[in-house]
Amino acid sequence: MLESDMRLRGKTAAITGAAGDIGQALARRFSEEGARVALIDRDEAGLATIGAAFGETATTVAADITDESAVRAAADAVRSAFGHVDILIANAGIEQSYSTVTDLSREEFDRVVSVNLTGAFLTAKHFMPIVADGGSVIFTSSIAGLMAFPAYSAYCASKAGLIGLMRSTSLDVASRRVRCNTIHPGPVKSKMLARSAHEATDGGDTDGWYAAMAGMAKMGRLVEPEDVVGLALFLASDESAMIAGQSIAVDGGIVQ
Repeated sequence: MLESDMRLRGKTAAITGAAGDIGQALARRFSEEGARVALIDRDEAGLATIGAAFGETATTVAADITDESAVRAAADAVRSAFGHVDILIANAGIEQSYSTVTDLSREEFDRVVSVNLTGAFLTAKHFMPIVADGGSVIFTSSIAGLMAFPAYSAYCASKAGLIGLMRSTSLDVASRRVRCNTIHPGPVKSKMLARSAHEATDGGDTDGWYAAMAGMAKMGRLVEPEDVVGLALFLASDESAMIAGQSIAVDGGIVQ
């Protein structure tokens, strides 16, 4: 790719959940498009592996986004490394164990919400001061934030909550021309989906379960991490300068 064709040339991106499948795909594509990347995850071994691929154009910060002091320290580390960020992607998230609302434990509900929603709040709270004017903030949600799934109340609630968090935050920072949006992937081919498949089938017919997930989409396949990255790249680039407060699905037509 010619340097002049790089859509993120000269920009800096901070990505939480950077060691996951979507996080790694984001880091790789953003780097290819000319961005410096700050990679944040609690998985220190995973960070070390992916960080080595980017050299001086990347910095890695090990942090648990449910720990406010750790998130604050991560923001300080990114500021020390790069001065500011132009793009913030609150991407860290976890799945829920399948359980109806009457059987779901308080501990499991709190665990899911603490990562998916509270962690995104803490990320926005402590990183927003270093987001440059005119920057872009992207929250990775899910189609579970736009539609209901049975036995998944904590996950659905946490992902729907991101919409409200994003919309209010978007108003808070509009005077600085910082735009906030949510991305809502459908079932993504990933390690997280593999764990869900194993639990849903009790280690049985995962092929059938995957086929059912793919069958929900009008396009007839699972979402690839790169499908999510394509939208994120657009929302991170200057091409989306007037797009704010929006929730956009990447799901092959499941939510219409």
